[in-house]
Parts: sequence; structure tokens; C-alpha cells
Amino acid sequence: QGAAAGMGYRPMAITAPSQGGLQQYTNPYESQVVQQSLNDLERSRLMAQNVGGAQAGAANAFGGSRQGIAEAETNRAFADQAARTASGLRQAGYDRSTQLAGQDIATRMQAGLANQGSNLQAGTTSAQLAQQRALQNQSALNQAGQFGASAANQAAMQNQAALNQARQYGAGATNQASLANQAARN
Repeated sequence: QGAAAGMGYRPMAITAPSQGGLQQYTNPYESQVVQQSLNDLERSRLMAQNVGGAQAGAANAFGGSRQGIAEAETNRAFADQAARTASGLRQAGYDRSTQLAGQDIATRMQAGLANQGSNLQAGTTSAQLAQQRALQNQSALNQAGQFGASAANQAAMQNQAALNQARQYGAGATNQASLANQAARN
């Protein structure tokens, strides 16, 4: 959790698009298309009734029960076809908008995954660089420590050599003084 938070990882919640969310994917001309289709069906219905009325008039049966039944059947067929047409067009529009919304969600998910991969790579690179920097600093400290120890050893050896020379000189002087005193006593 700490490393993930440090790299800015934020899990995404994936939800189905709401009806309001689908609005942006809906064809803005869908209502006009549906209305034009219904207008075309209505025109066909009126033409069928005019033909039926003309046929009834030619048969001297205009306004009779057969004409009424024929008009009712024409109206029923119109209503059925109008319902199928409107629902089919709206269903196709809804399906298309959900498909586009799904593609948009998939695209956002892919972008999120790519960003997470980039963030992970950047975090890994930063960690590697920090580790290299720490190793280089440790190496420099080790070299400085070795140089300091070597210099201290050399200084101690030179001091010891100087002390040995001074002692030898002092011992030689003491021996000469002792010999001189001895010679003076004899």
C-alpha cells in the first residue's frame, strides 16, 4: 500500500453508464428519423384507405360494414408497423449508444493501464537511480576512509621512525657521555 500510494496509484471504479451518461453517445437526429418513418407509414395508411374507399365507391359499397372492417384492418396494421418501426429504430439507437459508451470506457481503461505502466516504470527507474546514487556515495565514503586510514598509518610510521631516530641519537649521546665520564675517571 505504501509503495502504491507513493507512485500515485489510484484504482478505477468501473460502472455501467447511466441513462444520462448515454445521452452524449445518442444520435441527436434519432427523434427526427423516427418521426419521419412514422410520417411515411401514416402517408401509406392514408393512401391505402383512399384506395379502399375508391374501391368501395366503385362497388357502390362506400360507408358499408366491409369498408369499415377494411379500414380497421388497415389502421391495425399501421399501428403494428408504426410500433415495430419506432421501437426498432430506438432500440438500434440505444444499442449503438451503449456500444460507443463501452468503447469509450475501454479506451479510458487502456489509457489508465498505460499510465499505470508508465508510473510503475518511472518509479522503478527512480528507485534504481536512488540505489545507484547510494552505492556510489558508499563507495566514495569507503575510498575516503581508506585514504584517511592510509594517511594516518603513514603519519604514525613516520612519527615512530622519527621517535626511533631520536632515541638512537639520545642513546648514542648517553653512551658517548658515559664513555667520556668513564675515561675521565680512569
